[in-house]
Amino acid sequence: DAIATAQASNGYQCKVLDVSSFRTNNALAQQMHIASDRYIFKGVFLHFDRNKPIQYQEILVNSVLVPAFIKQNFNKITADAYLKWILPATSTDYNISAAVANEDQKHYLELLEEDNACLKIVKRHWLDGVLVSNSVAVHAGQQYQLVADVSDAQK
Repeated sequence: DAIATAQASNGYQCKVLDVSSFRTNNALAQQMHIASDRYIFKGVFLHFDRNKPIQYQEILVNSVLVPAFIKQNFNKITADAYLKWILPATSTDYNISAAVANEDQKHYLELLEEDNACLKIVKRHWLDGVLVSNSVAVHAGQQYQLVADVSDAQK
């Protein structure tokens, strides 16, 4: 985890780009598994390691389950750490994929035109079958690689 590594090295910083509340439309209500026209919270964060942007994150939070989310100081604690502390998930699912950065993500991650390939991690936290949060984190792709040493151990 890039954020945990940055925190361990004392190089971590977070810039809060937005924390707001708004009513859901039908599509967003379906995505969040809540009734339409309900309020949810949205947080947009830029995470840094030694002043270099390492992650752009947008998170949607069920305001009924986590009513104080919007009042937190996310310069001191990450949204994920706060949610884990206040309402530990009973299950979490991940979707990890390659993605092309959108214009905001390119800007905030300081990507060059040739560096627009990103690692995208969608993470959903559930509490007893109810969706607590839906987070989309984007990382500059050139910072990651998958290395495997595949040995024939059954010779």
